Order: sequence, then C-alpha cells, then structure tokens
Amino acid sequence: MDSEMSVWRIQNLPFLITLLTFIVILSGGYVRVSEAGESCPDWPTCFGSFGFDVSEEEQSLWYAEHPDETDSRGASKRYTTAEIFSEWFHRVLTGLIVGPLVIVNTFVIFRRKRELHRDTWNAAKLALVLVIIQGALGLLTVDRDNESWTVVVHLLAALTFMGALLWCWMLWLRDTDSLTPRFRIATSLAATSARSIHLMLGLAVTLVTVGVFLSTTDGGQYRGACSVGWWKGWPLCHSALIPEMDSLGVQLQMFHRIFALIAVVGIGWGMLRLKNRLSA
Repeated sequence: MDSEMSVWRIQNLPFLITLLTFIVILSGGYVRVSEAGESCPDWPTCFGSFGFDVSEEEQSLWYAEHPDETDSRGASKRYTTAEIFSEWFHRVLTGLIVGPLVIVNTFVIFRRKRELHRDTWNAAKLALVLVIIQGALGLLTVDRDNESWTVVVHLLAALTFMGALLWCWMLWLRDTDSLTPRFRIATSLAATSARSIHLMLGLAVTLVTVGVFLSTTDGGQYRGACSVGWWKGWPLCHSALIPEMDSLGVQLQMFHRIFALIAVVGIGWGMLRLKNRLSA
C-alpha cells in the first residue's frame, strides 16, 4: 500500500508543479496590479541583495550607483517593503521552488524512461526547456522595465509551460495505467474534436493576451479608460452601451469587451459540441 501511494505521488509531481506555476502567475499578476513590477530593478538580486527588506535610503544609494536604472515612473520613485516583497516572493517561488521541482521531475522520468513512452520523456524535456526560457524572459522583463510586450510574452510562456506540465502528467498517468476513466476518450473522438479544442484554446489565450496588453500598455493608463465602478464603468462604458470612440483607451477597452463576448460564445459553442459528441 505504501509503495502504491509512493508511485501515485511521484506520478502527480507534474500536476503539483502546475498548481505552483498557477500560483506564480497569480503572484505575477498581483505584482503588476500593485504596480510593483520594478520594485526589484536588478536580477537575480533585488537592489543588490537577496532579501526584500530594502529601505528607501538603501534604494536611493543603489540608484545613485546605477544611474542607468532609473525607475520608469521617475527618479524619485521608491517602493515599500510590501511592494518589494511581492516581486521577491514571485522570484523565489519561481527560481527556488518551481525550477528545482522541474529538474527533479525530469530526472525521475529519465530514470524511468524505459518504462514509459517516448512522448512522456519528450514532454518532461519540453517542460525543462520552457522553465529555463521563463527564467530568461523574467530577466528580459526586468531589463526592459516591464514593457508591455515583455509582460505578454512572459505570461504566454508561463501558460505554455503549464500546458507542457499537464501534458506530461496525463501521459505519465497513461503509461502507468493510472488515468481515471473520466479522462479517457476514444482516439477517433479525440481526432474529430481537435479542431474545436484548438479553437477554444486559441480564443482563451488571445483574450488573455489582449487583456494583459491593455492593462500594461503605457504604464496601464488605459485600464480606467471607460471610468471605474459597477454599471457605469462595466458593463457600460462612461454610462453608455456604445460610448464615443474619441480616445485610444476607449477603443482598446471596447475591442477587448467585444472580443471577450466572441470568446465566450465560441468557447460555449465548442463545449456544447464536445458534450454532444461525448454523450453520442
């Protein structure tokens, strides 16, 4: 019984890493929303140290020693300990927990690759490559002062990394005959449903991409382009269903909302098709 539990746990390692990666994404989102994306202006250190308790005086000294690293919000911008901690925690979770666990996952599957299918080993290698790319993109994001395109690419890479981990998890369960019946479908059904699944994934990823780009472009100045608050700011825009398109911010907001409606309809249609095929 203990041996079975041990095997069960090791097979679910990719899923555990997926959950941790989701927390990493949420923490990264919090960093962006709290506008603390530049609270650690260097990488992998934070103001030259590996801690997060950096006073405003210490920040000023660091900026004086690194005149080319002035904060994009102005030379006088300083961060609180809480803001620095949010970015520091995001990095620690990624570099000291998720990264090492991916290495462990790759090593374990490598030791068992004779017992597993080749695509399971390939999925593990892909996850390892993607986590390395994520680290490089984190460095790029910091180096470019959280420019919109770097934030978008960083997030898309994180979502791709999660997909690779889930793929690895499902394949590992399949190879050890541990896949639950609810996850098993006929090969023919999977083939005929691929287009619908790809459509739903494409809509969801595009919607997230547009939303992130909107919230980070030009320092996030377009986030409140439709005003704020329930009803007047959303679902309406400046208290109107169709507002005056007299600014780029309003245009971007309305494009995002219209695309969100398209995505909801498309995903709903795809799920209905899948449900009908599964019940047929």
